[in-house]
Amino acid sequence: MADQLMVMELHYPNNWAYEGEVEVLYADPNSGAETSYGRLAQGQTLARETFPGHRWVLREAASREMLMSVVARPTGTPQPQLVTVGSDGGLDPLKAAVWRM
Repeated sequence: MADQLMVMELHYPNNWAYEGEVEVLYADPNSGAETSYGRLAQGQTLARETFPGHRWVLREAASREMLMSVVARPTGTPQPQLVTVGSDGGLDPLKAAVWRM
């Protein structure tokens, strides 16, 4: 793991198939414990400083359902690592269809 701080930018799109807010949690590599670093509402973007290799978990705030897990990876440029909630394909198709009704 590199010692150089980087930025990860998390975006939670509008009209997504998840409800309410997303909680952004750091997952400790040794214990697996999750520590909250804030919440993100639909349409918002949240930037977090982190180190390469750190794992972040995004959960629905109310249900605690895990939406995605992402590992910080340097971009090789001064630009932040961009992450869109739900972009990993983990979207439940039934939930998405109900949301669009």
